[in-house]
Amino acid sequence: MPGSKAEILDAVIARRLKAIISLPIFDNEWPNVIAVLNIDVCGEAEVKDEHLPKVYELVRGSQNFKNVCNMLNQLDKAWLTIGLGRG
Repeated sequence: MPGSKAEILDAVIARRLKAIISLPIFDNEWPNVIAVLNIDVCGEAEVKDEHLPKVYELVRGSQNFKNVCNMLNQLDKAWLTIGLGRG
């Protein structure tokens, strides 16, 4: 449907999107990714490629990110793995 809310939001986000940093959240028991934390860099900020790995490492090493990983590992993981093509 042209002009839908999703299309409008996609156009606004895509136009201002500068970079995306994605951090996998691993299962503590199995070698699976159970979720991905995406950080969208938008707006007028100047983004240089060499900055992104540094931001990735800072976020990945932060206690807050570790807390999110631990929290997700405490949830029922069945709903987290839907759509990953597991047979």
